[in-house]
Amino acid sequence: MYLHGVETAAFKLDNEPIPSPGSTGVGLWRGLQAGGVRLARLAGWLGLRVSWSKRAAARGERALQILGEGDRIRRITPHHHLARSQADGSRRYNVRREGSRRSCNCADHLYRKAQCKHMLAVMAQVAEREASALGDVPEPAGQSGVHLHPVDGSRPGRCPGCKLSGPVARWGWVYAARGTARRYRCGRCGRTFVWRGGFERMRKPDWAILGALNDFFKGHSPAAIADTLEGKGCRVHPDTIYRWVTKFAWRTHAHLRTLPVRTGERFCADEVFGAAGSGSCLFSVTDLATRFCLAFEMAGRKDGHNAAALLEAARDRAGKVPAEFVSDGLPSYGQAHQAVFAARTPLDKCSVHVGEAAIRNRKRNNNAQERFNGTFRAFQRPRRGIKDAGSRLIVGFFVHYNFVRPHMALGGRTPAQAAGITIHGPDKWRTIIGNAVLAAGAAP
Repeated sequence: MYLHGVETAAFKLDNEPIPSPGSTGVGLWRGLQAGGVRLARLAGWLGLRVSWSKRAAARGERALQILGEGDRIRRITPHHHLARSQADGSRRYNVRREGSRRSCNCADHLYRKAQCKHMLAVMAQVAEREASALGDVPEPAGQSGVHLHPVDGSRPGRCPGCKLSGPVARWGWVYAARGTARRYRCGRCGRTFVWRGGFERMRKPDWAILGALNDFFKGHSPAAIADTLEGKGCRVHPDTIYRWVTKFAWRTHAHLRTLPVRTGERFCADEVFGAAGSGSCLFSVTDLATRFCLAFEMAGRKDGHNAAALLEAARDRAGKVPAEFVSDGLPSYGQAHQAVFAARTPLDKCSVHVGEAAIRNRKRNNNAQERFNGTFRAFQRPRRGIKDAGSRLIVGFFVHYNFVRPHMALGGRTPAQAAGITIHGPDKWRTIIGNAVLAAGAAP
């Protein structure tokens, strides 16, 4: 565990003695010999924070007393905790975090502007939780996670004619060569329409579109997909397959990026060229525990590219700053880490940048991200390189990689499932498209 460049030995071994912080924090270490290992670890963390003065050390000692009781700190949200007063058990203090600052409504913090014992206790508890979760794979998505269920046969939320939400009633069936579909009638404008779960106004059947999407993001060329569909009785031009991909990729990505994810404490980043001679380069950040790609962007060059926006997008998507950030020796990552992830004040979470990762170094490697680069190369090879920075093909690739494609390192689960998002149904693309259309209202 690293805190502002200092390695805390107390987080390594349970029986390892804690070094004394000096004469200014002697009171912080009293009584620890009779305490448990947990309080010793927390004291080692607090010793790096409160060894500036005797008064601060006294606050740290009282913070250890709060943590020793166990039930005085209650977590409401990751940025909001309730601390019960030691003098009056019925009184609660709100410890909140806004950006890089923490605040407490107790008198010590309000009038003295100091790090009160409640803030120190919450900070130590958060540090203990992060240290225990460092590198651990989150549990599979349970009842508390996000679940997407198939929406086939669900009633649309609005009329595609008047674009207004209103009473929509069933109005018989439509029988066509591509299958039977439910017809609906709008109670406002009287228009009848067919609801196909996101495939409205598509001339080809649903199974052909879903099969084309799955094969396209597995690396097959549009011409090969068209030959496969023709053998199944559905004749499609290769350009039509491109239009399907660009249409559904952007629609689904706009919905999926709003879903919360549960990630670990180690992020890794790397870059990969789109094709030889194209000059385009894909930068991406992936969570090491879940293999979930948090952010990506295309750049026209590798050297000199500012990766700060990429790291900001990864931080916003995960909702936290990682404890470790792993990358290669590209200077852009070190500069972006200092600008986005590095702590500004003693109250901020400390993030360590592990740079110059090597493939053969077992302790400092970026092999998980290199494996992702291989998957992207296999996808873009039939496309002869993707040069457009805003290409919807790349957006669709990340939807397929995060939410559809199973990962061997995750035991056959998808990165989204490891991150707390479970997609039900026999075809994940059908479920994703249907939920994206319902989230937008209805498909025109």
